[in-house]
Amino acid sequence: MSIKFDKIEPGMILLDIHSYRMGNSTMRELGLWRVLGIDPTKIKYTFVIDTDTYSGNFERPIFSFITGMSESCGERAYATYEAEAARKALKIKGEYAAGPLDELVEERIRDPGDDGYHRSYVSITVTPGFYNVHGEHFPAAYSGKFKKQSNCSDCKEGKPAEQHRKWPAYQSVAIFLRRRPTDEEIKLIKTRALAYKDFPRQHEWDARPNIIGFRLVVSTTTHESETL
Repeated sequence: MSIKFDKIEPGMILLDIHSYRMGNSTMRELGLWRVLGIDPTKIKYTFVIDTDTYSGNFERPIFSFITGMSESCGERAYATYEAEAARKALKIKGEYAAGPLDELVEERIRDPGDDGYHRSYVSITVTPGFYNVHGEHFPAAYSGKFKKQSNCSDCKEGKPAEQHRKWPAYQSVAIFLRRRPTDEEIKLIKTRALAYKDFPRQHEWDARPNIIGFRLVVSTTTHESETL
């Protein structure tokens, strides 16, 4: 049974049923997800951590290190090493005990670009003041030359930085919040995030970025209806 969008009200819990691809295989399976109806005009808050390197290598670990929460996908849990360390530091006793930030963060729809949407507490996001040139990130004020790459026609032609085609630089981590954080919660998030730099690596390839700033993004969505 389907339902029209104009019949959905805030607080309704719906079921989303559709086929999805199983991992990297071509096999497909029918999945079922619970969907909560929310007011689209509701103000949304996002805590953003700006860093100096690509954030897709550490967005989940730093989130777990800050909150003590570990995200899971199917039977796989992510960043349990960081989550366990955080739970000890935050003195969260018991496997199922709530931490000081559990009530603050929320899951939102995320599109990772690999044939499927899922819900997540955290995502990578664009960093103001930086840009991406074929995988390398540079500050907006950069005026030097770029390394010549086989897929970069601008590099081959030796064009100066200001004439190169540029893309957004994803060096920031966005943590989704249910509400505006208190001053104490902001202080805790910042303190935990800054401590991540010196947290011992579990693997030699684990990223430890330099944090260059924090932002609280406040957004609203409004809709207008016109009778035709």
